Amino acid sequence: MLNKVTLIGWAATSPKYIPSDTPTRSSCRFRLKTNKMFTSGNGQEKEYTTYHNIVIWGFNAKTASDLIKFDDLVFIEGHIDTKSYEDDDGVEKYMTNIQTREFRLLATSDEKERYSTLYNSDKKNDLPF
Repeated sequence: MLNKVTLIGWAATSPKYIPSDTPTRSSCRFRLKTNKMFTSGNGQEKEYTTYHNIVIWGFNAKTASDLIKFDDLVFIEGHIDTKSYEDDDGVEKYMTNIQTREFRLLATSDEKERYSTLYNSDKKNDLPF
């Protein structure tokens, strides 16, 4: 079986570094925003936005927290990890994270205008079905 995710999106929050006594257990967490432009049935152009919880572990966590800033364009490769937990009221909730194996900073927030048009230029549905 294959559980693999590849995302390119904008950092929706600044990364938060969570140190640990064991360097491999340190983590960096932030949210990544991806979007898709489409035309609705009545011809109106719309944007659909999804937010992803990103987790980077180990030695890369500190590097990511120093390198990535709010509104930077980031490439993420990893896998989906879903956990369930019970909230204070006893209701079962689910949390889905992207556990990152590799990341790259593609553009800083200063370069956002140039890259926004590049990544949103495809207005048609690119699904294979």
